[in-house]
Order: sequence, then C-alpha cells, then structure tokens
Amino acid sequence: MTVFAFTCNCCYAQLYTLRQYPIKKEAAVTAGSAINYCGRMDTININIYKPVGDNNLKRPVAVFAHGGAFSSAINAGDSDMTVFAQEFARRGYVGVSIDYREGFHLYPFAQGLPAPAGTDAATIDLYNSYDGGVFAADTAEFIRAAYRAQQDMKGVIRFLKSRSLQDSSSNCKYFTGGFSAGAITALSAAFTDVALEKPPATGQLPNAVNPNWQNNAFQTPGPANKDDADYRSHNPLPFNYDAATCYQRPDLGNINGNMNITSGYDEKILGVVAMSGAIMDTTLFDQFVNRPAIYLYHVPGDEMVPFNTGHPLHALGNTFSPSPSAYAPLVYGSNWIWNKLNRISYPAPKRKLFYTDPLPPSTSPHNILPDLLPLCDSVALFFSEVLQANASCTPEFTDTFTFNGNGNWNVPANWLNNRVPVSPVSAAVHIIISPQTGGSCILNVPVTISSTAQLTVVPGAIFNISGNLVVQ
Repeated sequence: MTVFAFTCNCCYAQLYTLRQYPIKKEAAVTAGSAINYCGRMDTININIYKPVGDNNLKRPVAVFAHGGAFSSAINAGDSDMTVFAQEFARRGYVGVSIDYREGFHLYPFAQGLPAPAGTDAATIDLYNSYDGGVFAADTAEFIRAAYRAQQDMKGVIRFLKSRSLQDSSSNCKYFTGGFSAGAITALSAAFTDVALEKPPATGQLPNAVNPNWQNNAFQTPGPANKDDADYRSHNPLPFNYDAATCYQRPDLGNINGNMNITSGYDEKILGVVAMSGAIMDTTLFDQFVNRPAIYLYHVPGDEMVPFNTGHPLHALGNTFSPSPSAYAPLVYGSNWIWNKLNRISYPAPKRKLFYTDPLPPSTSPHNILPDLLPLCDSVALFFSEVLQANASCTPEFTDTFTFNGNGNWNVPANWLNNRVPVSPVSAAVHIIISPQTGGSCILNVPVTISSTAQLTVVPGAIFNISGNLVVQ
C-alpha cells in the first residue's frame, strides 16, 4: 500500500491519463487584445478549466483552438474544444479553450454572385445558412487570417505562463491543439518559430475592395447583404465597416505578435495535437527552433481540410457557384505532414490516428469520429508519455519577480506587488525587467544571481547594470 501511495502522489504524468477530478471554470478571461482585419481592436477571451483536489502546484497546461474556416463567429465557448479542455482538466491539466481573431476581406463579386450551386430546395436552404464569409478576397487574406490566429495563440500561451502561480501551473509543460482552422492555428504557432518563416502575404499589401454584393433580377435568393452580415459579425455596430480605413492591409508584424510580448515569457510548447488540420508552408519543418511532439488526427475523405494536398472548403462547392475553395490557398494535410516527418526523421515523438472505418450515419468526414472522448483518451495517453520524457523540463520557475516601474532596483514601488528579489537570487527564480513605457530599470545595488536563475529583459526595455550584477 505504501508503494501504491508513493506512485500516485509523485508520478503525476501517469495520472494525467485518468478522468478523476471535478473541475471548476474561470469564464471569459481576457488574455489580451489585438487589431483585426478591419483595423478594429479585438479582445481575446479564453475559458480556463482547472481540476479540484489534485494538490499539484505544477499542473501541465493544454490550450485548444476551435475551427470555423477563420471566418466564423465561434468563440472560446466552442462545444468540441470545450470538451477537450474539460476532459484534460479532469485528468489534472489546466485546460483552456481560446478565442482568436477571425474574419478576412471578401472577394468583390460581380452582381448576382456567388450563387447557389443548384436550384433544389436543400441546396437553397444550405446556401442561405451561410453568410458568404468563406470567400476570401484573395489567397493572401486566408494566409493573413491564419497568421493572426497563430499570433493570438502564442499571446495566450505567454499570458498563461505569466499567471502560473494563480493557476498552480507549470511554466514549461505546455501543449496546444485544435480542430480544422484551430488545428492549422496550432501547427502554425508550433512551427512558425524562425523570423524568416513570416509569409510574404503578411506584409503590407494594397487595400482590399469593399465587396458590396448585390442581387440581380434573375437570381433568387441573391447575395445582397451577405457580405455585410459577415463584416458585421466581426465588427459589431456602431463600427463603420464601410469606411475606407477598414480595407487597409498593413504589415502584420512579428511572427510572435505583440500580445503579452512584454510578459517575459515565451511561447514554447512540448506537444501539439492537430485534428483535421494542415499547414500552408511546406518549409515549416525544414528549419525550426522547437521540436514539439506531434499527434495527427484526420479522416482521409475530409472534404473541408484536405487529408493530403488541396484547397480547403472543397465541400462547399456543392452549395456555392463558384466554390469558395477557388479563393483559398493550397494546403498540406495530415497525411502529407506525416510523410514529411518520416522523410526528415523528425526527432520528437509523433503519432497518428487516421479514421478509416465507415462513417456513422448523418456524419461528415470533417468530424471527429467516432466520438470526442476516445480521441481525448488517445491524445492524453500520448501527452502523458511526452510529460514523462520531459519530467524536468525547463525553465520551471519556483518564483517570479517583475520590475514594472521606472528607476532604481531597490525601490519596492518599482516591482509588481512591491516584491523585490533578495540577493543572492536562488536557482529557478525568474526576474523580468519590464519597465513602464519610457522608463528604465537601474541596478543601483550589488546583486548576485544564480547561474540557473533566469533574468529576462523584455524587448525594447532599458536595463542599466553599471557593474552591479554578479552571476555565479
């Protein structure tokens, strides 16, 4: 009995496969904000689920992103990714379902287009159920939307790492995942880690054109106002989405985005699960700083995100004429990724689950089949193995001190919560130098810091050491 108790209490990684804890929810937590495709400031909210009674101060964290073709109005409350976040919390994780910026500029069709692909009642009803927001103005718009989404996921990770004491979570045991567009987001966030991987389409581009779709006399139903419905869903009134400034396409900035960039934390993860996902850039696996474990799920007959290579949204060709897939970029799905990983002898653990059984009744191949829970179990087992292999992942901080004022080091008011690090600074302590805007940190007293502690100076910050810092 003693051995059994020791195993359960100490080997947390093994417990991360068992559904054993009640959970609590922290809803609509604001993780930051960023500018959307129309120049409007978007707030990025997340839902956080935590286990109750696990007594673990270093919980791993699993972050999940919803699908929606980068054009939906789905938020952090998406049902499927909420299930994943909750299921991982029941296993001892901090489970998180996230929002991210959605929407992109639409193609300026001629009068009367896009049209229903057929005149039968079923096609007309399905056509009317869409707002037209799947028609990107060009392939650059789709790429830009995915780029913003991966910036947001990275910003959320940094936000969560900065509140690890509040969540009783690890600083380094992080996993991400998503479904469909969320899977594209998770893969891009995991592997867009070299500045040269920034897509050219995310630089400054000529202004987009206000689509201003109209009916014509021969089409029932027509597309009138379908474009406005999409712009309005991402830019609620009284925002003027017809203003010329809405259609500017500026440079989208650094691959890591700006959200929480001054937190002093990075966006590194241990593993990623991509459910019905793909990548847009075939070179992402050719050079990388990070080598996260990869789990790939896909149905080979997927008509929305190709299993191999193709244009997404192909299934909607049965509803619209022309098809939205004609305006989407070429993407490379799970089977292509799996083969690529094998060709390059990818050094981290990898696993695949390609669902090849007959489709259950009334289901699409762009579903998680046969059910969400078996896939949760399989992914949790895989991540548990990754955790066991990274039991001592770094940096795993025991305490954090943040300089957020202006002036001398030894003034408590210049530190978050008036907490000044005491010299000598011990191992596994994280000191973040993030002065207020226009300010600086002046190390006006001698400080000795352990070589295994971490001192982070956020980008653009001024830190005046003047010979007072000793590392030993």
